[in-house]
Amino acid sequence: MRRQSALSRVLLVVVASLGCLKTKPIPHSGPSDASSGCCPTSAVEEKQPLDENEVAVVIFGKDEGTQERPILVNQANIEAFNRHANTPEGLKQHYQLTENIVLPNKPSNWTPIGTQDARFNGSFDGGGFTITNLHMDAPNSDHQGLFGYIGLGALIRNLGVIGGTVSGNDSVGGVVGLHFYGTVQGCYATSNVNGKGAVGGVVGKNDGRGTVQNCYATGSVNGDNSAGGVVGMNKDKKGRRAVQSCVALSPSVTQTDNTKIIGRVVGDNQGKKLSGNYARDNMVLTMNDKPHPSSNSFIEEEPGCACGCSIANPQNGSPENGRATSKYNSEDFWRTTMRWDFSNIWQWGDSLPILRNVEGVQNPTVK
Repeated sequence: MRRQSALSRVLLVVVASLGCLKTKPIPHSGPSDASSGCCPTSAVEEKQPLDENEVAVVIFGKDEGTQERPILVNQANIEAFNRHANTPEGLKQHYQLTENIVLPNKPSNWTPIGTQDARFNGSFDGGGFTITNLHMDAPNSDHQGLFGYIGLGALIRNLGVIGGTVSGNDSVGGVVGLHFYGTVQGCYATSNVNGKGAVGGVVGKNDGRGTVQNCYATGSVNGDNSAGGVVGMNKDKKGRRAVQSCVALSPSVTQTDNTKIIGRVVGDNQGKKLSGNYARDNMVLTMNDKPHPSSNSFIEEEPGCACGCSIANPQNGSPENGRATSKYNSEDFWRTTMRWDFSNIWQWGDSLPILRNVEGVQNPTVK
């Protein structure tokens, strides 16, 4: 009999309780035993490994994955979710996190969900919980993040990504690598993010009609070009609003190429408007090992920050706004100025807003 993995054996047992297993008769000269299984035959039957769809049915349920009945993701099935969400069926389904997750302590412990050729078009509701210890070490690979590439109609919301490091090539973010025609909202990331181009604390590249709102990042961002505290590159020549009510609390944003654009909130803003975004005023911006001229040189915010308040040295039409660090630690700033939802999504932590079910520790450098 062919040797099987432990997972296959467990899944076969589970499926056996639901009905007959897929079998393959092999010659057998002895007497049959009709009482030995639910599908007696005159031959000994060899159990076959389940295919991806059967695995998903066993782990998540046959009728799960719709908006009305999202697949429930927890600590026990997080690795199975990571595999299933990258299948053709899984890329269009809907998911709900039900508890805080801690990923294994490995140099690389996650496969980004979605690629350029197979985009994630479903939804993932973090439910106010966190995923801790995300580590991705793929310096030669594009679209790195918890979600690698999300597309039309995709929604990622109410999620915290705590600690760890995300490293990739182009389009690298703490939550999403490349964001195309979807929505990322109510998320924060404390991961350090490293890449070559379009590197951001929350989203690497925000393309098309993608919207990023009510998000913040506290980790360091390092890239060769187009590096930003929240979003690395914001690209849409039609100028539609895309990054709004976000806050960059990164201690530093570093870029090696001094011919490209760097920014506190958005690194390279190509035509898209910014609305109501803020950045800590003592963030250190460095280009080619030298302090960027715009560091610590904010001017007064324009009334209402309708399109994002400008810094003293505007960067290629990429308006951003600065705010005193002490105000970041004030609940009133987030409730009144940012108008974030503290009734349903956020609650006040030690010094920053946290999602309602989050138990993670905030980045101490922000205090």
